[in-house]
Amino acid sequence: MLNAFRDNAATASLLICYKNPGLKEREPQDLDLFGIFDSTLTSNWMEVPMQVCRPVTILTGMSNQWRFTVATLLAAFGSAASASGNLFVGDASDGSIARFDATTGTYQDRQFLTGTFGGNPVGMTFGLDHNLYVVDSSNGTVERFDGNTGVYMNQFVAPGGLSNPSGIAFGPDGNMYVSDYGSNGAFINRYDGTTGAFINQLVAPGAGPGFGGLGQPPAMTFGTGGNLYVSDGVNGIMRYNVFTNAGDIFIPVGNPPSPLSGPEALAFGADGDLYVADVTQSAVLRFDASGAYLGEFVPSAGGPLVQPIGLAFGPNGDLFVADGQGRVAEFDSITGAYLSDFVPIGGSAGPLVNPQFMAFQSVPEPATMVALGAGLLGFVRSRKRRA
Repeated sequence: MLNAFRDNAATASLLICYKNPGLKEREPQDLDLFGIFDSTLTSNWMEVPMQVCRPVTILTGMSNQWRFTVATLLAAFGSAASASGNLFVGDASDGSIARFDATTGTYQDRQFLTGTFGGNPVGMTFGLDHNLYVVDSSNGTVERFDGNTGVYMNQFVAPGGLSNPSGIAFGPDGNMYVSDYGSNGAFINRYDGTTGAFINQLVAPGAGPGFGGLGQPPAMTFGTGGNLYVSDGVNGIMRYNVFTNAGDIFIPVGNPPSPLSGPEALAFGADGDLYVADVTQSAVLRFDASGAYLGEFVPSAGGPLVQPIGLAFGPNGDLFVADGQGRVAEFDSITGAYLSDFVPIGGSAGPLVNPQFMAFQSVPEPATMVALGAGLLGFVRSRKRRA
């Protein structure tokens, strides 16, 4: 489920939720519901993936009873995201985060992790403040970078509680979750999504389902219902609910017909299916919402990928995969057909040598936000007059 938080009495956070983070078509059937929520409106929470929702703060001036979920208004305005923005890719070869134009793939610049033990950027995601959060596995920290410029801001989680972290995701409860291989067993820590303060462990070392608990968790993503999906090189794809703490093995490793053996980055697509980069198979595997294996979306035999790690859906709706050849490849989100090397191997000015995980950032169009806010207010007032 999703949650947005009320800023003050005069404003509220609007979550615009899509079935796809970058729609090619703006048809009503391609759009998911959106809503305005605060902590008092538990009945109006809705079940859509967290990573395809974008928060926008608008003036509302409406009472709680008129904060409701509608699909028709969003359909009238279409996608609120522009095609601009950045693609950030971590490069383990030099401890940098490279920034590319999210539309053209043009190299922009890069920032370097400068911790005591160098730096190794692994998991990365955008936070509640629209900035980029990067896990540094070498120093056991989470670093924050400006989501627009890529410039380093500060250390969000200091050394001490993490030993070999990797995956990161912001949850529907507003908290941040970080997976760690651990020195005495893998675990997942929960942090305050605003301050970075440690709260507790969602998964403790050796606890829960799996062979000795959580095994090797490089990446994770949120799905519906507060479920956190974690790739695990020992057990497969693990699933944990951040509200109930319940957990299970969602997709086991080596469970025919699924060839899942080396899961890395994972993401839900516009169709609700789960896409997993398998570094061992050199393929992208596809599973439906129940965990049933649907086949290789990007094939291993004769396919273009070599040891894929990073995976994300881009602003145009296509699937982008970073692999061991030092590039980011683009695939059609419907057919899985290889389209191009979005970031080519040995690209000029900013080549990737050992790309890891990545994250897209899309910039909302101000004019669209104003129109959406005005339309929402008009829609709410009309509902009030009919009540």
